[in-house]
Amino acid sequence: SAIIDAGVADAVRKAAGTSTLRVDFSRSAPLPDPTGDLRRASGGAITGVTPLVTATADGADPLGRTGDALPVLAIGVPKSFAAGTPAVRDPLPSLASPADAWALVERDPRYVLLDSLYASTGGPQGKAIQPGTVLSLTDGRTGRLSRFVVAGLLDDATAFYGIDPGEQRWPVIMSVGAATAAFGPAAAPGSALVR
Repeated sequence: SAIIDAGVADAVRKAAGTSTLRVDFSRSAPLPDPTGDLRRASGGAITGVTPLVTATADGADPLGRTGDALPVLAIGVPKSFAAGTPAVRDPLPSLASPADAWALVERDPRYVLLDSLYASTGGPQGKAIQPGTVLSLTDGRTGRLSRFVVAGLLDDATAFYGIDPGEQRWPVIMSVGAATAAFGPAAAPGSALVR
């Protein structure tokens, strides 16, 4: 018990950064001002809000483990999220630190972050997806194909699972601008990470 307890805080920090809670709200009745609305509703208990835009997509497995389309949730994070982010492991070798992977995603819409378990099926996975891999996402509404480069792998993507109320979807983290460019009006606010 003591060994497990000793690792909990580190595991939570890796998965959620400085966020303590995720709030999901209906896209059919969006909050006009997620930051202000959530702060007011909490009576001041919420000190920070990071609104997320999301869009469903079909993803490819860049390792070719399956030819079937993978259910993906593209998650656009704003520039304000660069501080206090979940931990990244395995950033691109050209980056000086794991934190630089978040900065790259923020400034360049060609880059995304993936869960280290993206497209895994259970059992031995063999070779893992590597930073620098090209990932293809297709907008199921328009058929438009977008290609992104993996800037790094999230150590733990738990904070991004279950946002979409439908089937389980693999989170693909990108900037808000990248999500909007790839998925148009389908990339809409529907969740927020809060402190």
